[in-house]
Amino acid sequence: MRYKGILTSAICIFVATGMLISACGNPVQDPKVKGDCFSAQAKWDEAIVEYTKAIELDQKDAKAYYSRGLVYSVKGSLDNAMADFKKAIELDPTDTGAYCGLGLGYFAKDDYDSAIGEFTTTIKLDPKLAGAYYLRGNAYLSKGNYDDAIDDFTMAIQLDPKLAHAYKSRGNAYYDKGINIDDAMTRNNLNNAISDYTQSIEMEPTDAHAYHVRGNFYKEKGEYNQAISDYRRAAELNATNNNAYYGLGIPVVMARFISTMAPKDAAAYYDRGVIYAERNDYAKAEMDLVRAIELNPTNAQAYYYHGLAYWQKKDIKNAIEEFTMAILLDPTDPRLAGAYYYRGLSYRDNGESSKAEADFKKAKELGYK
Repeated sequence: MRYKGILTSAICIFVATGMLISACGNPVQDPKVKGDCFSAQAKWDEAIVEYTKAIELDQKDAKAYYSRGLVYSVKGSLDNAMADFKKAIELDPTDTGAYCGLGLGYFAKDDYDSAIGEFTTTIKLDPKLAGAYYLRGNAYLSKGNYDDAIDDFTMAIQLDPKLAHAYKSRGNAYYDKGINIDDAMTRNNLNNAISDYTQSIEMEPTDAHAYHVRGNFYKEKGEYNQAISDYRRAAELNATNNNAYYGLGIPVVMARFISTMAPKDAAAYYDRGVIYAERNDYAKAEMDLVRAIELNPTNAQAYYYHGLAYWQKKDIKNAIEEFTMAILLDPTDPRLAGAYYYRGLSYRDNGESSKAEADFKKAKELGYK
């Protein structure tokens, strides 16, 4: 699932941002308000202590359970979060945020049916809550129910036309649906996916991830120039920009916290480098692949393509080193059969015939033709 992780586990938390921040302007004694202040400062452990104090003072305070569950979610303490959301629902069966948080807990556990049930309850309580449709759509998407997912994302967009992530998720649904049907429908769904990502980019032009995914879609269509352009923009922005997660109905402080967890977009450099390599533009490929390796030194494929760039330049020593790195990272991956083959060619050119023969044999075993 493309959006699973810390972003997904917090995306539908309906806390009033203004309340969290404005409450911190003056010294306070109420532990629940102090908890809100600590949450606004991303001091999660201190916030939990204060919400726990609030619960000890009033064990029927649904809001305190909900708020503590929210913080547990951000910390990744899933079981504790779900327990608090369940208690909040028991005390206040109308709390849409608690149902949503519980649904996200089930989602993170890959229990998509239970997640759909919680999001559906949220929708029944508040049929105009765009985020609930968005989340249920992602649960449907994870189950492979593409039409239901598309319907929910479309409803989310109708309710909140500025919800950029709903466009991206609907684009993902179109793409995933397209690869399971005939060629004509595949092209149509791929065009729909590109259209939705384009709409998302228009609303959030600094979203590096959106450019990267749209680049993948263009690559799938064989429109390599557009793909390279998108990969270039993704690499320029990189995925650590601080604006990508705002506008999701979550507290500003949480959006800021989530944005710091995103990795730099090594994949954008890698994908663009591969396109350059496949077009025999090895000078440009090398530049991108070096950057991809810097950002993600465990990407065996990046070393393989970088080795090809050296091999094309007749730089045998460095080619062998790069092919060897690729092989060491994943020696049995059939996709790296080429690394053995080209290292074999490099060894042969270097006069090391026994090593070359061993590599040719291994390449053949992995299916290289």
